Amino acid sequence: MPTCLECGARLSLNIPGSVFNMDQTQVNSFEKFLTTYQDKKILVLELGIGPQNQMIKAPSMQLITGNKSSRYLTINKGQLNIPSMIADRAIGFSSTILDAFNALITGKDVVETQGPARPAPQLSPEDRQKQEEIFKNFYPSYTVNKGYRPGELVMYTTIDGNHPSHLHAVKYGKALMYSYGDPVDVHCFTQDGHYRLVKLGLNKDNNEVHGFYVEPNTFIAMEDAKGVTGFTQISVTLPSSSSNEILVPKKDQLKKMFPQQRALIDRLSIDD
Repeated sequence: MPTCLECGARLSLNIPGSVFNMDQTQVNSFEKFLTTYQDKKILVLELGIGPQNQMIKAPSMQLITGNKSSRYLTINKGQLNIPSMIADRAIGFSSTILDAFNALITGKDVVETQGPARPAPQLSPEDRQKQEEIFKNFYPSYTVNKGYRPGELVMYTTIDGNHPSHLHAVKYGKALMYSYGDPVDVHCFTQDGHYRLVKLGLNKDNNEVHGFYVEPNTFIAMEDAKGVTGFTQISVTLPSSSSNEILVPKKDQLKKMFPQQRALIDRLSIDD
């Protein structure tokens, strides 16, 4: 065990517990960095941070996601994690930091690398209009604003009895929050075969919740609970560089997985 250089006492690990002391100065400095440089031309170097360390990794990736002038370089042997939304502006070295820096300095690519990926092709104005019409089947009436955190957008979508949000996959994971109006029913179909109904609203006596997080790859559909006002507005968080790609389930396959929800799936599915 290491000892103190001044008094010789045995040192304790700085882990959560009675002796844990978080360096709030470092936390504040990191948040200030994210805020100050979110619109600058920057290169983020991520050195030896594993994919499980989301406390550091997630804010850094959000910074890159929301800044088209930024670039991302990660070095982590055997544990590269580059999300698709920044893949065209990122490169990873699956090696030690020393070997990666030697490759960068000498120009000799002797280490395993990943990326950058080719950027997604741009749509024509006509295709964008078609995409917009299709998108309204899943988010009927919406506006998008910049979120509070770097790389985050907030979509406000309004749902009524004639315009539900049809079944589609949550690609990135999303936080759904009730804003105002009637409560809304959120139907969730998970990849491991579970169905869950979540009621967004303010009436706890009716098992309503103000918000919840939907895991990636979950199929969801939303419909107004047909209350007094006749419409519902909810907010949805998403990465600022997320694509408009909508993943729609095969109706017949989904009904085989969830036979008890066949009528629900028929009502809230887009025709194949």
